[in-house]
Amino acid sequence: MYKLGKDIFLKEVDNENVILLELLNPRNSILEVKGVSAYLLLMLVKGRSLDSSIDQILEEYDVQREQLVADCEEFIKELIAKSILVN
Repeated sequence: MYKLGKDIFLKEVDNENVILLELLNPRNSILEVKGVSAYLLLMLVKGRSLDSSIDQILEEYDVQREQLVADCEEFIKELIAKSILVN
């Protein structure tokens, strides 16, 4: 299970599936996440497993499972490395 890191705030904007992550420490920066990445992040922080989230994305998008899994795992690694996401 994943959750947002310390001092990370998530805001969904409009119905475009866009998320802003406000990083309060140390730089007060904003990261904009869109599309499938935003959708994945929302599902993960709401308690869905990675496998369940991937299955949901596969139902809604025309993408190869192997490529989606690789992309999702890379995205999650980047978020963990930046302390945006923790598990």
